[in-house]
Amino acid sequence: ENNETEVWDPVLITESGEYNICWCNAGQGGCDNDEDFAFKAGVINARGVNVGLHFHCAAYFPCVVEIPLTDGLTSNDYLQMVQATPSASCGTDPRAPATSFSRGTRIRGYQGKDQNAQDVVIFEFGSPQAPGVFLACYCQGNVCNSIGVSDRDFFQQAGQVTVMGLEGRDEYHKCYLRGTCHVHLRGTGLDAQDALMLVDPMDNCGQQGIPVSFSTDGSKFFTESNDRIFVGNFAAETNEGLEGWNFNLGTPVRTGRYRMCYCMRTRATNGVCENRID
Repeated sequence: ENNETEVWDPVLITESGEYNICWCNAGQGGCDNDEDFAFKAGVINARGVNVGLHFHCAAYFPCVVEIPLTDGLTSNDYLQMVQATPSASCGTDPRAPATSFSRGTRIRGYQGKDQNAQDVVIFEFGSPQAPGVFLACYCQGNVCNSIGVSDRDFFQQAGQVTVMGLEGRDEYHKCYLRGTCHVHLRGTGLDAQDALMLVDPMDNCGQQGIPVSFSTDGSKFFTESNDRIFVGNFAAETNEGLEGWNFNLGTPVRTGRYRMCYCMRTRATNGVCENRID
């Protein structure tokens, strides 16, 4: 009649699913091997977010993350972004700086439908301010909306968010006459079929204009409108997930200022960088 209680608290379960509770009597084994846990004490049914999801957003464009609405999730849950360094993990590392996205890096969700009419929890982070790779860390339950909520409550990694695009918007690059003009660009999600175009500084990227003359050597690729385009060569990747690409613009034939306009093949109208609008 002398009932005794043993408590293991807290128990952290990082993936949803059904788990057997297996107990070991220390007096009948060392509790060092799986075979020692021969008594089934019960079952834990853990409800949480699906893991292993991958989301893609474009720098400077609205980024929306949709999480399938599984058992245990509600529209009051929160999602936060964590910089995806090689050793980063949800629940341990702090969220990324709030300025990384125009609406912040910790957002409350709301219920909606995806393009397949499936129930999802939607998180609108606004526009990413730079390319990069982030862990999508999920917080489930009432604690997410409490004063005491912390990074530790976002221990469920729903997946990874890749923000594609160039780093350093509107940066200045300098080249010299009679010297080969090399431009090094960094970003995420760049492709060997992406392209760079030089236009008059009074023209805006993505709009029609008169082709400019910059160099006679280098790239031999031209659009139907006679705009010259340059393709890059992959150089290296940083620990932050940024890729480096080198562009050879040839030898400048005259002094002047030019606007550099970049085309991502994945966002081009026909999947090919062939028009100014891209």
